[in-house]
Amino acid sequence: MKKLYEGRPNILDMITNGQIQLIINSPAGKESRHDDSYLRKAAIKAKVPYMTTMAAAKATAKGIRYVKENGQGEVKSLQQLHGEIHDKE
Repeated sequence: MKKLYEGRPNILDMITNGQIQLIINSPAGKESRHDDSYLRKAAIKAKVPYMTTMAAAKATAKGIRYVKENGQGEVKSLQQLHGEIHDKE
């Protein structure tokens, strides 16, 4: 897959065409930083999940696996979960 500065077709074209469902981008170098802002904006516009660290990617993969194996279950905000911790003390 081509980087933006390498010509077309590139990752931005694939995002725009709905061919990408999840983006894991850990930029390194000046060219990558330039591409990063365009990719992030395209991901937001296309409503494609976008993460920049392997820790976030691993957490996302674990979450996807959990939902596939157990169903979605109840969704809670971090604030709700934090409140439950204090309620148990």
